[in-house]
Amino acid sequence: MSSSPGGHAARAGASKRLTKHVIEPLSLVLYREALYLIANSRTYGGIRISFAVDRITRSTWLKGQHFTYPQDYSPAQQLDGAFGLVGGESEKVEIIFDAEQAKYVRERRWHPTQRFVTLPDGRVRMTMTVSGTHDVVLWLLGHTGTFEVVQPPALREQVRQRLKAGASRHGSRRR
Repeated sequence: MSSSPGGHAARAGASKRLTKHVIEPLSLVLYREALYLIANSRTYGGIRISFAVDRITRSTWLKGQHFTYPQDYSPAQQLDGAFGLVGGESEKVEIIFDAEQAKYVRERRWHPTQRFVTLPDGRVRMTMTVSGTHDVVLWLLGHTGTFEVVQPPALREQVRQRLKAGASRHGSRRR
């Protein structure tokens, strides 16, 4: 199946700088009450990127240009195992939540592979196997002060670095 690529400009996260991409659109995904366009970016060597539709500021049809829609592409497979929209290598994650936070964490289905074990002191060990940990880091930061990452070591270090950076911003008051 041959389709036409489209060019678009999307506002980058916090920088508010416009980033232009020539894309090969693949699918639309509803995630956390927002619509995302999954596309291959020709601008970045064909890597697959998720674009928040509400941040797309302009789009243009590139007449006469075509791409072949990947026969093996499946939106479900794209997100299979991912904790959010950003996938990656499959890794086993182990996190221990404080007893006070445990009931809130157990109330929801965060990932299809999640498992919980209540420890003797009331804390809860959560394990899951995720594809990519980027979105796990962001989720954990919302639980700051109530958890410890046990594994993998790289996730533990990413969280430590983000918490350290946040703490350094809250040292002495700036005027």
